[in-house]
Amino acid sequence: MTTPSLPRVTPETFEREVLQRGGSVLVLFDDGSDVSRTLAGVLAAAVQGRADRISGFVADADAFADMRRQYEEQRHAVDTYHLDLTPVIALFRGGKLITTFEPWLHYHGRRLWRQDLAGQFETFLTKMVDYDPSKVHVQKNLQLDLD
Repeated sequence: MTTPSLPRVTPETFEREVLQRGGSVLVLFDDGSDVSRTLAGVLAAAVQGRADRISGFVADADAFADMRRQYEEQRHAVDTYHLDLTPVIALFRGGKLITTFEPWLHYHGRRLWRQDLAGQFETFLTKMVDYDPSKVHVQKNLQLDLD
């Protein structure tokens, strides 16, 4: 079975295709490496299996260098994204950057590494896309005393 390919997004189409799209949108910032090609396959398979909930795109990391740098400059300590290293998969929802998936690289056999990468990404999707918001605990009585 061949892995489907993902559509490419350009700086000119980014706002329409990613920021204005409903649901969860995953963008692979591709640096042309073997890791990037493997991530593209993992992302494409995930999108195919969840086409009703997520969309996926590939973007040339160099073409988005200014945008990635701008996100990094605006990032606060509590933000859970990093766009300074590539390849990286960014999760957007409601026009906002939510978080990023940065793979852990293991240098054992290629087949095992791909399986591990697919497992890492499945865990990411389970936590960030497939979760049930009604089961997320909300602490309502939290008060901060900064004096």
